[in-house]
Amino acid sequence: HPENNKIQTPITYIMASMLLLAMQIHRTSSAQQLHITFAWHANAEQKKPPHIIHTNDWQSALVQLYKKEIYEKILDLSTVKTIHTIHNLGYQGVFPKEKIKKINPVYPDYLPWHLEFYGKINYTKSALYLADAVTTVSKKYAEEIQTPEYGYGLDGVLRDIKHKLYGILNGVDYSVWDPRNDP
Repeated sequence: HPENNKIQTPITYIMASMLLLAMQIHRTSSAQQLHITFAWHANAEQKKPPHIIHTNDWQSALVQLYKKEIYEKILDLSTVKTIHTIHNLGYQGVFPKEKIKKINPVYPDYLPWHLEFYGKINYTKSALYLADAVTTVSKKYAEEIQTPEYGYGLDGVLRDIKHKLYGILNGVDYSVWDPRNDP
């Protein structure tokens, strides 16, 4: 419906701009980014920011950076908490540091310490430091990725943030969530 496509509030406009920039940088329109857009839009229609922003893996990790480095300076997002989930740490979004000019056109020569990764930039590293909480697909995986063997160069970062790293078992307990027993 055409009326639903209108950007009606500053929060919706800023979040949409942020996601469009990320999609343009990577030439993607991933379902994750669209999901985040819809969640923000729904809350923006109520003229309030969301309670939680949940990003997943490297594809949406820049949302953490943009919220902290740009949008918190424009909007009151003090009550908005953030979570970043790691499904497979082998994919981190590591790019040449020259890409900073695309992801931060306002300050193209500014490379935040949490984004720098051995002379390159790493979206996941930044999200790990900036998120209020970090989750993985299991408690075992949360432990494994803190080791050099499974940390893919981020094991030190993960040990540094272990106070906010949680393993949540992936899956459903079918003895509790059984559609045959739903009222």
